[in-house]
Amino acid sequence: MSETKGLSRRDFLKGAAVAGAGAAALGLVACDTPATGDSGSGSEIVTLPHVDKWDYEADVVVCGFGFAGQGAAVEANNLGNSVFVVDRAPREHCGGSSASKRIYTSGLLGPDVETNIKYVTSECWGSTDAETIRAQIEMNHKVPEWIESIGGTVTWQPTGISYLAIPGGPEMVNAGTGPENGFVGHPPAPYEDNFPQESFKPPWTEWMLDMMAERDIPVKHATALVELIQNGETGEVLGIKAGEGITFAKGFEQNSEGTPIYIKAKKAVFIATGGYEHNEELLKQFAPHAHSAFVTMYGSPYSDGSGMIAAMKAGAAIWHTNKKEMHSFGCAPLSKELGVGVTVSAWATNIGREPGIVVNRYGKRFYNEYFNGGHSDNRREWDRFVHHHLPADDEEYCDYPNVPMYFIFDETTRTGRRIGGIGQFQGNLGVYKWSEDNSAEIAAGYILKADSIEELAGKITSTNFFGVQEPMDKAALAKTVSDYNGYCATGVDLEFGRRDSTMFPLVTPPFYAMEICECQTNTQGGPKHNGDCQVLDPFDKPIPRLYVGGELGSIYGHLYNGMENIPETLSSGIRAARHANGLTAWDA
Repeated sequence: MSETKGLSRRDFLKGAAVAGAGAAALGLVACDTPATGDSGSGSEIVTLPHVDKWDYEADVVVCGFGFAGQGAAVEANNLGNSVFVVDRAPREHCGGSSASKRIYTSGLLGPDVETNIKYVTSECWGSTDAETIRAQIEMNHKVPEWIESIGGTVTWQPTGISYLAIPGGPEMVNAGTGPENGFVGHPPAPYEDNFPQESFKPPWTEWMLDMMAERDIPVKHATALVELIQNGETGEVLGIKAGEGITFAKGFEQNSEGTPIYIKAKKAVFIATGGYEHNEELLKQFAPHAHSAFVTMYGSPYSDGSGMIAAMKAGAAIWHTNKKEMHSFGCAPLSKELGVGVTVSAWATNIGREPGIVVNRYGKRFYNEYFNGGHSDNRREWDRFVHHHLPADDEEYCDYPNVPMYFIFDETTRTGRRIGGIGQFQGNLGVYKWSEDNSAEIAAGYILKADSIEELAGKITSTNFFGVQEPMDKAALAKTVSDYNGYCATGVDLEFGRRDSTMFPLVTPPFYAMEICECQTNTQGGPKHNGDCQVLDPFDKPIPRLYVGGELGSIYGHLYNGMENIPETLSSGIRAARHANGLTAWDA
């Protein structure tokens, strides 16, 4: 290793002291200011809910330490503001969903701003106003330069275009001078070298944490946003109530409320707490998937919708909750046990390498398993609801027939590859590592094993939404596999048109079944905002001093191309910080 690459993080950051820096930095912003008092204009401010005193204060309070929160904190500090950060995740799991995936601040840009705007406008399909789209895309194109300005590096890469048939799509393939229509932002070399995957510490996150320490920006981990503090007369956001020192049980379930603390935000509050992926009630009410299905997420399990709830309570309008960001399946039983999604390679194009099919709880195939697995569609066949009613139909039926669903494969597939993912949150942060030959998952019962298809079906029992247990029909599954093997022999899938080159017969015992589920990346919906990331009320009026960013209230309300949420994170944080910088402190 070269001398430069051997630099420690603290050496690189010009003497930043991480150990003990948090407490010292907190001392700079701790205060004992009464919550009511003169606003600077001679009138007394009444807080809602009532606050006796502020425990801490800063010009800008940032809730969430993913890419959006990091961008807001750094840019607000660049502009001379004091900043205070709270993050629900503990130190060892901080960084948000993007850090969980161990990716850097990559993004799709295309050849120029106007082409990118044209494409994103087509994707949004009328769900987002032109001004907000333009503001985001213009800043997206400045993000690479911004990364370099704070000490990072940028490389360029080709990025796939999902929607070549919509306006702007064909042009987005090019970057003007070549195929590099996207970028990747990297932390400085010492971080990439010193934090390999087995360290369970994402390099970008470690860089940002050290930068916060160097700049005396406090970051309170395991501290959750509880609610916003507003001016009781005007609705202006004055600060936050947070729970400090919260703890979590198995499955990342929060099992303590922590100690209440009140943090004054003299200029603004920026909410970047992620989506509502791990809030069962919000998923039931807002997420677009089958209501009887178990759905998991492979991003940060600390995204619990707290930011969305706090903004709604403060009067925020909500948008884009009809959009899900999803491009993978998960192992249902293991994901349930861990409390976070574990991806499996039974999804889309990766199923076409060895023998494998997907069946519903009746033992029947219900779609072409080999399909475009991008981030494109809001709905898939497993989301389909069926209602049959006599006399128009031949039966009485009312249910989601295709969930739960099962990946059926044989010994060739089992020995051919590791089926489960080892990245994402569970792998990159040390929660679980899938075995190389899938044997540990078989032994644990996450994958069922049998010597015949009929025996395998006999081991599968589903429970529908109403609690009724339904054993899989042995004859039905046997017929499904027999028919599929026949299609493999002729090269023609008579039911769903799966390509000949992707079909391999299920003939080598033992046979296996794994319950799979939709494994989403993140939610997209949340508080509606304008181009400056100001949160809007139902009448499209900004809620004073309240901003939102990242996946929480993303601009993508219909279609989504991979690598668009990531630049949105930093872009939104930077825009919010710059707009808030122009405000006068409410207690001035």
